[in-house]
Amino acid sequence: MSGSDVSFAAVPSRLRDLTVWRVDISWSGANPSAAFPASILGGIGGGLAGGGVGGAYLFKVRTIPGTGGAQPSANYGVTLTDSDGMDLLQGAGTGLSNTTAQDTVPQQDSSQALYGPVWIDPSAAPTFNCSNTASGATGTARFYFTASG
Repeated sequence: MSGSDVSFAAVPSRLRDLTVWRVDISWSGANPSAAFPASILGGIGGGLAGGGVGGAYLFKVRTIPGTGGAQPSANYGVTLTDSDGMDLLQGAGTGLSNTTAQDTVPQQDSSQALYGPVWIDPSAAPTFNCSNTASGATGTARFYFTASG
């Protein structure tokens, strides 16, 4: 998208007996959007179930707005949409603070307010989207994945 930029970085780590992948998405500009790169979907160095975030569970999202005049608009939002256009967070990434970092747990069922890990279909080809941001805005979204839900 013109005037915006998105970059991805995957960081594998261990949490007790689980391998956890943190995918950092740094963004800038007005309403940036980008598909997850094949290197992250397929895994870096083996990664998670089947090698990457596809086939894994998303269990937390941390949003960190920019500072010093580069923050997004109040109530900005992030989504992770699959190839069918479904928001894998079920709206849990909307209405975010533009001054404070926030942790969000994916919503499994918006009609019943059920929250918890969400399975990512390996063929889903997720796309990161950020809304309600200005041209000079920046921020980071950290998505945490594991092979077990």
